Amino acid sequence: MRSSITARPSGIGSRPFSRCPGGIPSHDTFNRVLAALDAEQFEQGFATWVASIARLTAGEVVAIDGKTLCGTRQVGKKQLVHMVSAWAGANNRVLGQRKVEEKSNEITAIPKLLAALELSGTVVTIDAMGCQRAIVAKPNRKPATPSAACPRMLHD
Repeated sequence: MRSSITARPSGIGSRPFSRCPGGIPSHDTFNRVLAALDAEQFEQGFATWVASIARLTAGEVVAIDGKTLCGTRQVGKKQLVHMVSAWAGANNRVLGQRKVEEKSNEITAIPKLLAALELSGTVVTIDAMGCQRAIVAKPNRKPATPSAACPRMLHD
């Protein structure tokens, strides 16, 4: 007796999101479409979408950190693109990002990122770069308990 087993793919990667009669668009097409988007409107839409799928719970840890993106040096410029992100570990999601302006550092981008996020009841962690009074002591925030990462703040 012979039995036949048929494997059927399942999951998000197995279903097409839309039918493309000409095949999958090239990376140039994706680049043109993404370049035409209004960055601020896209960011607002992204933040709304993330808020709808990522529910932050009381005491959840949100890590703020900056990273330099490899391969982002533009012709004629010396610097790579640097981003500051907020990561919700329990949700395994980036809640938001801010690009660090040229000739600047994370200190200017972190307050903008924090202002765009609703982090009530969460524990926000940040490296030593973010241990600035202007970042830590924002209105409507409980005062942070400085850690060993910010020793000067323990005594000020």
